[in-house]
Amino acid sequence: MTTRKVDDAYRALIEGQAASTLALTRSTQLLSNMNRLVLQAITETDSSTVQGIAAGVKQLEQKFKEAATAGKEGAPEFAEKIDAMLAKFEKTLKPAVEQTLELAAKNDDAQA
Repeated sequence: MTTRKVDDAYRALIEGQAASTLALTRSTQLLSNMNRLVLQAITETDSSTVQGIAAGVKQLEQKFKEAATAGKEGAPEFAEKIDAMLAKFEKTLKPAVEQTLELAAKNDDAQA
């Protein structure tokens, strides 16, 4: 194998699979942070704090989608699985998070 082929193979690994792995790891971390904020909202008693948490969750959701898309671009062989994960997020997790944040906001309003 020539030096050029080694360089090309290494570049493909770093720019493709490694970048994809990093992006997907980041997406997992963002989901974890989103869940942490939702749990914080449940226990929060200040409505303005809950509103801030809801805004933070929306930002994390956008970053999660961006990271998942980047993961898909870096490893197209996993695109189908990543699309399925994003669809499941939209169908299941996102509505549950939104409903939980709404309930937390209502609970804070009731306590006020």
